[in-house]
Order: sequence, then C-alpha cells, then structure tokens
Amino acid sequence: MNQSERETSLLQEQIERRRKRGAEELARVVNQGKHPVYSTFEVTSTSERVYTVHIRSLTERLNTCTCPDYKTNTIGTCKHIEGVLINLEEQFADRWEEFVAQAPPVNQIYLHHAEQTTVRITLPLPENERLGEILARHFDSEGILVGKVTHTLPVLFSELERLPAAEREQIHVEQAVHDYLKKQQDIEAIEQQKRWFLDQVEKGNRSLNVIATPLYPYQEEGVLHLAFGRRAMLADDMGLGKTVQAIAAAALLKQLRDIEHVLVVCPASLKHQWAREIRRFTSLSVQVIEGNPLQRRDLYRDLQFFNVMNYELVHYDEEELNRRRFDLIILDEAQRIKNWRTKTADRIKRLRSPYAFVLTGTPLENRLDELYSIFQFIDPTILGPLWRFNERYYETERRSSGSYKVLGHKNLDELRRRI
Repeated sequence: MNQSERETSLLQEQIERRRKRGAEELARVVNQGKHPVYSTFEVTSTSERVYTVHIRSLTERLNTCTCPDYKTNTIGTCKHIEGVLINLEEQFADRWEEFVAQAPPVNQIYLHHAEQTTVRITLPLPENERLGEILARHFDSEGILVGKVTHTLPVLFSELERLPAAEREQIHVEQAVHDYLKKQQDIEAIEQQKRWFLDQVEKGNRSLNVIATPLYPYQEEGVLHLAFGRRAMLADDMGLGKTVQAIAAAALLKQLRDIEHVLVVCPASLKHQWAREIRRFTSLSVQVIEGNPLQRRDLYRDLQFFNVMNYELVHYDEEELNRRRFDLIILDEAQRIKNWRTKTADRIKRLRSPYAFVLTGTPLENRLDELYSIFQFIDPTILGPLWRFNERYYETERRSSGSYKVLGHKNLDELRRRI
C-alpha cells in the first residue's frame, strides 16, 4: 500500500469509527430549526455533553459541529454529525432521496473545519441578482471564501449590511464566522504590536524591564515569546526562571493588551511561592484561591489580577472557573496534564482564555502522546488530530487484529521545529 492509499484508508477508518460511535453514543437529538433535515440540532451524547450540529448536506462533508473533535480531526465530520445523519435517515427513510435533491432553504456562511479551516457558503447562490453578484465576488465556484479572511469578510459584511432587510434575510452568517474573524484580526494585531514594540525598544522609548528585577537576554526572549505568542509554551530547564518570565510576560500583556485577570494553575506546593514571587517583583494584585467551596466562591467573586490555584481544585471548580473571564491562563509544571486520560487534564483543557502560557521543563519526556496532550491545551490545531500525529511521528506495524504496534519514532526534528 503506497502513502496515498494508506492516507485514504486511514481517513475512511476515522470516518467509519465516528459513524459507529454516532450510532451508539447519542442520547438525544433535538431539531431546533424549522426544516426537518437542513437545520440546527442540539445533540446530547451519552456523556451528557451538549453540542450543536448544523446539517447542510446529506451527501458531502459540509456539516459542522461545535465539539472539539470536529474542530481538530481534519476529516470534516464527527460522531455527533454522523449520529444526526443516521437519526434523520431512519426518521425520513421514505423521503430521503427527496431531501438529498434539495438545498438548504437559507444560504449560510459558515466555518468549515477539515484539512484546512475555511469560510464557506452553501450553494447554489441566491437567485436575487444583487445579492448573488455580491456573493459571487467573494466566494469561488465551490463556495469557499476568496482572499484573506481579515480583508474579505469585513468588506462582505459591509456590503451585506447595506442591502434591504428582505435581501439580508436570505443569508445567515454563523457566529463561528464572526469569532474566527475576530481571532484572525487579533493574531494580526499582536504581530503588528510586536513589530511596533520591538521598534520602540530599539529606539529607547519602551523597555522589557516591566518587573522589579533585571532579565537576562534569554529571559527577555522568553518574555517576548510568551507575550506575543498568544498561546505559547516555555520549556526552559529547571532553574532558568520560567516563573519570572511568565510574570513579566503577563505584566507586559497588561501594558499592551489591557488584560485584567490571570489564572495561574500550579502544583499545590508552589501556589504560595507563586504569590510571593508576584508580590516581590510586581505591584499587581494577587490572591491564592483555596479554602472550602464557600470561601473559594467568595474569592472568585473578587478576582485579582493574578489568581493562583492548584491543579486539583480545577477538577472541583471547573464550572465556577468557566463562569469567570480569565484573559490569560498560566499552567506551571504543565506535565501534570501529560496524561490526557485523567479527569484533571480533561478539565484543564476545557478552560477558556484568549492567552495561555504553558511552563514545563520536560515536554518530550517518555512518550510523544504526553507532548500531544499538553498541546491540546495550548492549541489543538498545532499538532493536528491524534491519528495524523501518530501516523507522522510513530513507526508502527499493523497487527492481524487491525490494531497497531509501536516500533519507534520518526520525524522528531520536524516535530521539534513545529513546537
């Protein structure tokens, strides 16, 4: 089997796996729209997690889901999408071919995750001449947005906004598209701000001396890497001052990006040390989150700039943490989430923040899947889906049972460059 055939086989295997799970692991499917098939569905899995599935096609992988797997697996589907399709085909077996021949009643502009993340529109385009002409300028014949997202979408939205309400109602723009645009604009703004800041430092107008201790040159590089990396890992050896670099980078983000609340998650033995270091090197407010549930709830209601807690509390306080808005999450000793099967790792990865610093001295220890687990928190798209990661970096041998035996590793230099 050549590489192309193997890739096709692996892809089909992943789709079939999700189709099987979709048939077995969906507890409830509720249609939240008006059309019986081309609609929005609230899907509850047997794990009681709830996601939203949008069905746009019954034959192509153009449907979307809000679950993490859909956003990262690069195959354009997930168990929730497949489960909804199975459910619909059973429910409307006598009308299935009729629905297949139809198109969604309203054109949708949506975010599609596959090998590439793209902004798309459902086809065919509206018959309305003016609306169709606008959309044809911005989408290609396959319904994919043309040009750079941060350039094209604002122009498109402006043109749509000027249309009469009756014409605008023929187009629905998913919130995920607006969120994606904001993220891309933020990434560009950070890059521009980094260039400006370095220029100002060179001219002597700004400084990296943002905390009450001088930084070594390598620490200055670390601060810049964290502050302008948006979500970044610092993997310096022990004793090189990762804590100081993270504190300085957070202080710099406060100066440049007006962040308000930072959550520091660390081993229990280090939380008061973190608080002492913050007080020693900055005048920024800090509190250690600890005590019984009522005491912790009071602390959450009065967030400081730095809020320090241990990993174990995330397990108990996940709901409270996600109710608050943290601009930056710092994970110290991030190898604590190296085992992706643990409940703590699972809850850590569900925490949301625009910025994240991951501090660890041993990111490549023992097994590559531990490194993969850490990057699931930083940015799941960096290393891609686990099945592609395994194919790229593990030497394997397929057993007669269909499972794989790990023989060794490969392409490690490439992996180091990626991280």
